Amino acid sequence: MTFIPHVRPAAQALIAGCLLLLGCVVSQAQTPDNTGGAGGQNSQANPNDIPDQITAVPNRPTFSTTAESIQSGVFEIEYGLEAAEGHQNINGLLKFGMTKNLELRFGNNPIERDAGVAGRGDSGAGFKYKIFEEKSWRPTFSVLYTATIPTATAQVGAGAVGHSAGILLSKDFGKHHFDFNETAQWLGRPGARKKNRPGRTRAAVEGRRYGTRHNPSRL
Repeated sequence: MTFIPHVRPAAQALIAGCLLLLGCVVSQAQTPDNTGGAGGQNSQANPNDIPDQITAVPNRPTFSTTAESIQSGVFEIEYGLEAAEGHQNINGLLKFGMTKNLELRFGNNPIERDAGVAGRGDSGAGFKYKIFEEKSWRPTFSVLYTATIPTATAQVGAGAVGHSAGILLSKDFGKHHFDFNETAQWLGRPGARKKNRPGRTRAAVEGRRYGTRHNPSRL
């Protein structure tokens, strides 16, 4: 088994995703200040406009997706691996905070092995939008959309464009954090146009305690 022939196409997909999100970063950084005059200069120099710290919002080591979004202007890169009987992969996720509530996402599995067949995996591009934040008894509520891009080697990926949409809920109870995901998926038919397989839904509930990391199958 060797992954070498698939490294170059996987790297190209990763670079394309990085360039896409980098373009968003540059576009946001070059947005002109519409306030103008001295008032605009003062607003740029105001230390209150600069966040005290940058807080990471990682998706791992858990399998659920948090409803929290990363801060505006922050770019995060996550990479890890999954290992199970008959299936292994190296998976990555690029995230950029376009606004306070809007997060752009690009995922890719540069190396994947499934049922003895190895190659590069599919990619995915989408967004997460936070509707409202946690307050009192109310959890953080967000929506998530991802389009599957069929970049995988034959017999490894879906072989067609697919879509998924879901709702995300997150709530803290003291030192414990809980995430709830409900996702619907529409899988495309390989070789067909504008046709999708019947959708399927998936739910996930996960809780963890702050300061602990217990999941031996995913890094």
